[in-house]
Amino acid sequence: MNPVDRQFRYSVLLLAALFVIAGVCLPICAWIARMPLTSPFPFVENESLNRHLFGAIGLLCLGIGVG
Repeated sequence: MNPVDRQFRYSVLLLAALFVIAGVCLPICAWIARMPLTSPFPFVENESLNRHLFGAIGLLCLGIGVG
């Protein structure tokens, strides 16, 4: 296998991994969008932590969209 084929294979594997992550995050974010903003994660009691988790998932989706 020459270097160009190897580089292509690695780039395709990375893209496939990003698609898998996005496929998992999309239903989670759709579920969260239906929840009230005060408690997007019902298993977390602290409202501040709820908002931080919600922001972290938003940044993750932004990174996947840009990447």
